[in-house]
Amino acid sequence: MMETGANDVMEVQGDRQRLIPFVIGEFVKEVRLDQGILVVNWDPEF
Repeated sequence: MMETGANDVMEVQGDRQRLIPFVIGEFVKEVRLDQGILVVNWDPEF
């Protein structure tokens, strides 16, 4: 996680690095800490 002036941003590593704004409801759809699951709505090409 990175702190920015507007909102926090998640740095996600996979086949490449992605930066996703941590905005619940808009980009972050669901957080299940007990299962280690985070559901986001983000363009994979961005």
